[in-house]
Amino acid sequence: MNSQPNLIELFKKYGSDKHSNHHNYGFKYENLFSSMRDKPIVMVEIGIGSINPNIPSNMPHSGYKPGASLRAWRDYFSNGLIYGCDIDRDILFTEDRIKTFFFDQTNPPYVLPNISYNSCDIIVDDGLHNFHYNWEVFKGLYPYLKT
Repeated sequence: MNSQPNLIELFKKYGSDKHSNHHNYGFKYENLFSSMRDKPIVMVEIGIGSINPNIPSNMPHSGYKPGASLRAWRDYFSNGLIYGCDIDRDILFTEDRIKTFFFDQTNPPYVLPNISYNSCDIIVDDGLHNFHYNWEVFKGLYPYLKT
């Protein structure tokens, strides 16, 4: 029996909205990534949860904490390196196995600092929630994914 917390528990622990029944991301991600849990993965998450009302796609929800999902990913992928990026420079931080950097989804070319092409196992776009920008970011960051 696995005694490690699942993603839903970790998202809830750190204050991410991904644990809620509203969209069930925790369950979906758990199904997608459980086989990779103990591997030395490299993951990038776009959008780390600005609570600034002047930033597009901000997270003004009560109790939400910027960087919450990054901390959950770090604990879930115990051998992984987690990168996060956001347009809100005020919420960028560095912790054990977490590095964050500035990233503007509306301003190509899309570059992931200090990350090589063909080196990422997972890229999650949870930023602007706008199809046009999501599609452009996908095309721009696809070369970073391992093939």
